[in-house]
Amino acid sequence: MSPQPSFAFAAPPPPHVEAHPDAPLRDYQLAALDAIREAQARGVRRQLVVMATGLGKGHLLGYVPAVVGARRTLVLCHRVEILDQLAGHLRRANPEYRVAVEQGGRCEGTPDHDVIVASVPTLASAKRRLAFAPDQFDLVMHDESHHAMAKSHTDVLRYFRVPEPDGPLLIGYTATPMRGDRQKLADLFDEVVFDKSLRPRKGQIGPIEEGWLCTVVPVRVTTETDISAVPTHSGDFSAGALETAINTADRNDEIISAINTHAAERTTILVFAAGVDHAETLTARMTADGIEARCVLGTTHADVRRRTWADFADGTVRCVVNVGVATEGFDCPKIDCLVMARPTKSPLLFTQMIGRGMRQSPGKVNLLVLDVSDACGKHRVQTVAKLFGLRVQDTLGTDVIAAAAVEARAAALDVEVRDDDTLEKLERRIRAAERRSLKVATTATPIDLFGEPDHASDTLPRRTGSVFPWLSVGSGEYALEIDRGSWATIRRNHTGQWCVDLSNAVGKPMGGENLTHSSPDGPDWQQADLFIKRSAGVWSPPDKPYLRLQRWKFLCHEAARRQRAATPAQLGALEKWRLPADEGMSYGAAHDALSRAVYMATAHR
Repeated sequence: MSPQPSFAFAAPPPPHVEAHPDAPLRDYQLAALDAIREAQARGVRRQLVVMATGLGKGHLLGYVPAVVGARRTLVLCHRVEILDQLAGHLRRANPEYRVAVEQGGRCEGTPDHDVIVASVPTLASAKRRLAFAPDQFDLVMHDESHHAMAKSHTDVLRYFRVPEPDGPLLIGYTATPMRGDRQKLADLFDEVVFDKSLRPRKGQIGPIEEGWLCTVVPVRVTTETDISAVPTHSGDFSAGALETAINTADRNDEIISAINTHAAERTTILVFAAGVDHAETLTARMTADGIEARCVLGTTHADVRRRTWADFADGTVRCVVNVGVATEGFDCPKIDCLVMARPTKSPLLFTQMIGRGMRQSPGKVNLLVLDVSDACGKHRVQTVAKLFGLRVQDTLGTDVIAAAAVEARAAALDVEVRDDDTLEKLERRIRAAERRSLKVATTATPIDLFGEPDHASDTLPRRTGSVFPWLSVGSGEYALEIDRGSWATIRRNHTGQWCVDLSNAVGKPMGGENLTHSSPDGPDWQQADLFIKRSAGVWSPPDKPYLRLQRWKFLCHEAARRQRAATPAQLGALEKWRLPADEGMSYGAAHDALSRAVYMATAHR
């Protein structure tokens, strides 16, 4: 859980999944604001906030001027489409602010305005910049900051004295802190003050596992198209040569076939094409196949574009094919399928494209990604598997979180992940390794489950007040099996602080929390219980979101299934492990005995 901020609003609201501009601030957004203010207090003048697409970066931005005490704020945007969105967020968060937009023919900004939201291309004109004094703003916020090193952006930032030691506070926001031209953002920004990335750092729970973003289910669509000879320009494929290579009848037919096969039940499909001709050809091919589709290009008139996106959002149009339009500044939470018809070598571009479909929406279970794979030779083409750090390139429709857990199990069992592996092949070898490991464990010396004084045959809830059947697994250490092989543990850390930690089936950390209200004699069981309830969604199947709310109930000491009689399978397992059993034993007691034996005999120790 994120730490509580040092500042507070009138009534800090709880986390909220629905992506709505009037939604309350979520816990990580509050933590981001606190991190910005803390960095400001330390004298960090050029801050970068990293937040995955779909986590409410614009909503957060609206609260920043008040938090840092800014008198005059300049907000710089890369795309015109974002200007009014950000202006709206700022007005809603600060009804008393006078907010103006500066873009093209809109010259609303004056020295009296509290906030100016401006297009970078507009302020790149020296004439338009001169309308504002260089020292007019004490806060400059830069959206999509991975563009910040481009000349047009640096010209604007230099004019407003951002690089100078006594210049305004700079806060940049991006979902992708990388650039295709290898220029370093560290040359402009001093510190990443907050990071809520798509791929969390080791030991942290990511936004997908927390339920803020939907999980991704990749399906690889393999074609016979050869792109190995397509040249590279500025780190990615040369656009014209790429379009010529992939805009073929056979490849387009394979894409349509994949949509009909894998996305038949998907209602809102966004396609990324390589160029104008490719987009128009795919759109015509879909229409001929009975798929309601439209095309949006950079040259599409603004009114037509707005109408198309509105029809897409309300379901009138099922599919939109775009070229470089929907990678930034575009929000449609209902998107439940992406078609990556445009191969790219750029991690930045690929991350932006995937981010378009990861927002949560009522009734949306997951995001299906049709990952079109061509013969690429030596080119390092981006894939969903690479984005999420998977070695198995074909997950056979398994979501990325589950696939990552399988690879972690393989690593713990020293099972090699091969270049030609599918998830099914890897699972077979893992099961074989687990059988070998279990055979070794069951032939070892019998485990004395109840030998130590604190290893009572009863589980802990009645003594502690916890609703969960925690097991004593050592002196001052307790464990709770969340799912098959996944554990929560309570122990003291290296500082002596009681803490609760989560780990998956092979001991890989999945998050944790210090139990700050514990006494010297033992942990705070109520705080640990709250952590388990909040975290139950980590183990819930993505196609059964209701389990996010109910999963923890199945773990409780009083759960109905724990009161039933032990099953024949449980009694047989107890006998195999040489553990005491009797005919009147309950399901819960047998489960606890087996769980503790497995915990102490495996890598979790």
